[in-house]
Amino acid sequence: MSDADKVQRLLADFPGLSTEELTLTDLPFIRMATINVGSHWYNLGIYFHLPTNSLDEFRSKFRQNANRCLTAVLGEWLKNPTNETASWRAVVAAVASRVGGDNPAEARKIARNYTTYGRVTDFKNLDKVDNRQLSSSDLASVKTALMEGVADKWMSIGLLLGVPYYRLESCEAEDTLSHRVTAMVTEWLERRYDTEVFGVPSWRRLVEVIASRAGGSHNYLANQLVKAHPVQADQSPEEQYPSSAQSAGSGPSKPADALSDSDLAALMRLLGPVAAEWELLGVQLGVAPNVLRIIKSKPLLLATAPLSFLQETLYVWLQQRPPERSWPTVRVLCDALKSELMGEKFELADIARTTLLGDRETR
Repeated sequence: MSDADKVQRLLADFPGLSTEELTLTDLPFIRMATINVGSHWYNLGIYFHLPTNSLDEFRSKFRQNANRCLTAVLGEWLKNPTNETASWRAVVAAVASRVGGDNPAEARKIARNYTTYGRVTDFKNLDKVDNRQLSSSDLASVKTALMEGVADKWMSIGLLLGVPYYRLESCEAEDTLSHRVTAMVTEWLERRYDTEVFGVPSWRRLVEVIASRAGGSHNYLANQLVKAHPVQADQSPEEQYPSSAQSAGSGPSKPADALSDSDLAALMRLLGPVAAEWELLGVQLGVAPNVLRIIKSKPLLLATAPLSFLQETLYVWLQQRPPERSWPTVRVLCDALKSELMGEKFELADIARTTLLGDRETR
């Protein structure tokens, strides 16, 4: 049987596997799904028809660090898919193929576990857990729940809850596991992510993630949380099914390093050298995927792209406000620039911090 036939037979076992186009927003999830085949990053690059000189450049730039090379390969593929639409179906086919590394078992695992983004349908008690929105005052109880058996999965759980990857990288810098869990839960409870996509923080959403296959199928802990936080008899339908528009108040107060429209010109001067990476930067800053697609399709911007794309993306980011999005701040920008997905631009981040905070002091 040919390699192509073997791959098609495997894909036939998962008829519901999504062919919807993936974007750079999906990169952290795909990276998490393929982390066990990271050593085959070069093979995957060949399967995705990336130029060998680009793959050799990744190997040299990242000193043969497999995980970082894998991230670079996936990011490049998502930006410029060559042989077929970038989709979960394509990811599974790549991992299963002989060219991509010949890992059918891992391909099946990806198809079963990672393509639903932590959404589960087989956990029978999900509707019995409290769905009222959580806030920062719930930090201790949420942390305690996670420390009881899933603390070591804090990064994947945070990612499935919607916390951006670059924010999780900042959490990882904490010196102990307990502090990392605290930092991740804080990001989630303060809604520093896309609540329109991932929903507002609640016990139900947390149970949904930890009971999912991608979250580790921790059904025992999930059931313990159902018992500890059941739906209240007096809970209204609105509280049982909260929307992202609902908030527990006015949202986080405006940070001292918050940016505004008046900073756009300075941002353009600073970020001009990375204009070609405008879309990935937009993802890291938390600009909604549908907004990035609209920006990319604007005909008036195409003539002067990528600078025009960058300017429009920064303008949208500067308009963001809680509770739907976190404040646009110097810290968020610097964390994005220093992230692994942006190539760890520490020098540019330091320049941005010094320039933007210095400008603020002289106003």
